[in-house]
Amino acid sequence: MLGRLAQLFLPVTIVVFALLSILTIPEWNVSNALPIMGNGPVPSLKGAIVPFTWFSGYLLLGLYFPLLSNQRKAAFFVLTAWFGEMITLAASGLVSVFLFGEYAGTLNYPFIEVVRYIGLGEFFQHIDALLLAVWLPGTFIELAAYFYAAVTGMAEWIGLKDYRALAFPLGFLALVVSFWGLSGAADFAHYLATSHVWFDFSLVVFGFILFLTAWIRGKLGALKPNRVQEKDGM
Repeated sequence: MLGRLAQLFLPVTIVVFALLSILTIPEWNVSNALPIMGNGPVPSLKGAIVPFTWFSGYLLLGLYFPLLSNQRKAAFFVLTAWFGEMITLAASGLVSVFLFGEYAGTLNYPFIEVVRYIGLGEFFQHIDALLLAVWLPGTFIELAAYFYAAVTGMAEWIGLKDYRALAFPLGFLALVVSFWGLSGAADFAHYLATSHVWFDFSLVVFGFILFLTAWIRGKLGALKPNRVQEKDGM
C-alpha cells in the first residue's frame, strides 16, 4: 500500500517541481553560477559532502529486498530513483543560485525561498502552498518507510516472528521523541551542519561495513563446498 501511494504522488511531485522551476526562468541570472569551479574543485567537493549523506536513506531499502520476487528489477528502479534524486538536487541548487547568487548558501531551504519568490500578477501569490502540498505526502511516505524498516529490523534482531507486536510501542516512542525540538533557527542550522551530517555519514559507513561483511561471508560460503568436494575426492 505504501508503494502504491508513492506511485500515486511521484508523478505529481515531478510535475509540480518542473512547473515551479519553469516559472522562475524569467528571473534567472545565469552569471551567478560563474565562474564554475573558479577556486578549484575542493570547495565543490566540500559542498557535496552534506548532500551525499542524504543518500544514506537508501540503505534501508536493503530490508525490503528479501520481500521482493524480482530483485534485479528492484535494483534498476532504485538506481533510477537515485539518479533522479541527484538530478533534482542539482537542478534545485542551480535554480537557487541563478536567483539568489551567493546568498543561496546562507539559506537552510533555498528552494522554498525560490518558490516564495514566484508571483504571477497580484492575484496568484503564495505558490509555496503548492510545494507543501506535495512535500507533506512525500514526508509521510518517507517516515512510514523508516518506521516500517525500524519495526521489521528490530523484530528480526530480537527474534520475533510477528513484527506487528512492536508497531505500537515503537510508534508511541516515536510520538514522544517528536516533541523534542530545537529551540530556534540558529540551533537548527547548527544541527544540520554538524550532528545531522555525522549521523547520516555514520549510516553510510555502517552500510558499507554490512555490505563488506556480507560479501566476505558469501565468498567464504562459496569456498566451503569446494573444500568438501576435495575431501570427498581424496
